[in-house]
Amino acid sequence: MKTEERRAFKNVPVFDISQTTATADDLPKIFPNRPYNFDLTKATNTKLLYQSLETYALSEGLTIIDDLTTVTPVLGTAKGAYGQGIDGSEMLFMNPRFTQAEQVPTMIHELAHAKLHSKASNSTYSSSVKEFQAELAAYIVAHHYGIDTKEESIPYIAAWTKNGHTVEDKLAQMEEVKVFSRQMIEQIDTQLMIHQELEQQEQEKAPTVEKQKLTESQKTYRTFSEQIAFAKTVSILDIALKNGIDLIQDSKKQYRLADNHSLVITADKNLFIENNGNFGGGPIDFVQKVVGIEDFKSAVHHITDSEYEISDVAPSEQREFTYNKENERDFVRAKKYLIDDRCIDEEIVSVLHNKGLLQQDKRNNVLLLWNDHGKIAGCSEKGTIPDSTWKKIQTGSDSKIGFNVRNGEPKKLKFFEAGVDLMSYMSLNKSDLKDTWFVSMEGLKPETVYHYLEEAQQVSPSGIEEIALCVDNDEAGKAFFDKFQQFTFNQKEKAPLEFQAEFPQAPVGQETQKWDWNNELVYQVNEGENQRKKSLESEPALSL
Repeated sequence: MKTEERRAFKNVPVFDISQTTATADDLPKIFPNRPYNFDLTKATNTKLLYQSLETYALSEGLTIIDDLTTVTPVLGTAKGAYGQGIDGSEMLFMNPRFTQAEQVPTMIHELAHAKLHSKASNSTYSSSVKEFQAELAAYIVAHHYGIDTKEESIPYIAAWTKNGHTVEDKLAQMEEVKVFSRQMIEQIDTQLMIHQELEQQEQEKAPTVEKQKLTESQKTYRTFSEQIAFAKTVSILDIALKNGIDLIQDSKKQYRLADNHSLVITADKNLFIENNGNFGGGPIDFVQKVVGIEDFKSAVHHITDSEYEISDVAPSEQREFTYNKENERDFVRAKKYLIDDRCIDEEIVSVLHNKGLLQQDKRNNVLLLWNDHGKIAGCSEKGTIPDSTWKKIQTGSDSKIGFNVRNGEPKKLKFFEAGVDLMSYMSLNKSDLKDTWFVSMEGLKPETVYHYLEEAQQVSPSGIEEIALCVDNDEAGKAFFDKFQQFTFNQKEKAPLEFQAEFPQAPVGQETQKWDWNNELVYQVNEGENQRKKSLESEPALSL
């Protein structure tokens, strides 16, 4: 007998929300994968954090898929997923419907799956253990960066583990999460520093450049700073194309070098980053690092003398740096750190503090304020906790300024890699500080050198007599000086001025790959103390 199956539905009574004990505030919580309003009051910049996570994922060989058309069939309403292809490829699917603050812990969760539970890891854990580890890692790492996800994480872990009953060897599994979380935070911190520096470079004040090809007659600049400003607007993709550099397109906005998959170009930001070497930047950096024109000035001239397309990225408006004076605290711990730990001369520390150039924040960090014609144009932070590596340039700081101390008419210009090196040099040369402008480049930045050369000409009627690069005695410092050796600085009615090098010299027996001015100061202070003790020991005892 032929049969036919049919499905039908009939009306039945159901409960309305008003007939339950749920309140109106409870209503959103009954939906899965609902949006969460995480507490972000202490959060790191979520935009930079997400960019750093993207870079970390790409460096681990993962492809990020986040366009709505592709991810919807895979995710549905889920926030994200980790997947592995038959060919061994690994993918992160991210739902673009959610905010970046929600995507950050989701990406950490999926990255934990990728590192702890991929085929290569040979993990034999059950699904409940895997979800326990991934969400615990997401909570730890997100919390480290100030995103409180407990509203989502605690119920999620409880649901997967039946309030922890299905997780047998919790200690061993939590130890794996701890190790992974620590490693991930270290990687993200590195990427955050790079992305922060790139963002600060792109925020630098620049004259507006119309998006059109410029003819040779139109390429006229009053200053080298204007050439730099124009060079920053050309397209990195066009530079690569016209220099025969093959690219592979990963997505609408990301490209990789065909012969170096670690180098990623983000087209919509006109920036690149090389994950293995931890370097990156804009068009000028690309010409230096990838095209191979290492000298900064030559790289700028290469761009301005070529017919490169202007990037479609609109120049970001420079926010005027705002210094939050409310974060200041009594200058006690910071002063003790500079004098006792770094051996900076106490008088110099006091003078700079009284001038408002040195302060302490509520986390006991030393704040080095960047003076620009009487205004604070930026601020760098240095941790004071023993063995702390914390250092940061505050967002919005004008990258060409840097921490600087001007004493008299600046007949001499001296450039350093960091503010602590600058103060160390001043401590070592207290008798020879007159008519000098001491400048920290906050790294090795040719832009800062050129900026202060132009500034010094405006405020030094008698002209500049000496330009010294007082950089670290290491390969990077020597390479930086070598780039300037081929140039001279020309002034009206004066002979061309050559760039001088002042490297701190490591003492015999103390040779290392790197020796900076603070190494030199600490060594000389300790050596002087040792000599004093020996002198006291050799004196005859007083006899009565």
